[in-house]
Amino acid sequence: MNKKAGTSIYSDDSKLVNRAADGIFSTKLNTVIAFSLPDHCNVIQAEITASKDTLLVLTRTAITTRN
Repeated sequence: MNKKAGTSIYSDDSKLVNRAADGIFSTKLNTVIAFSLPDHCNVIQAEITASKDTLLVLTRTAITTRN
C-alpha cells in the first residue's frame, strides 16, 4: 500500500454507564477531535455518529484544501 497516496482518518466511540463519546484522529490532517454524545446514546448510535462526524471532517477539509 502506498501510504503517501491517501489520508488515514480513524474514528472511535465509547459507551460507558450513562456516558457516550466519539473521536476522530488523523496525523496527516493534524486533527484530533473528541465529541460528547447525549448520555442516552446506545453503542450503535455512537458508531453512526462517529462515522458521520468523520465524514463531516473530511468534507470540511476537502473544501478548505482545494486548489
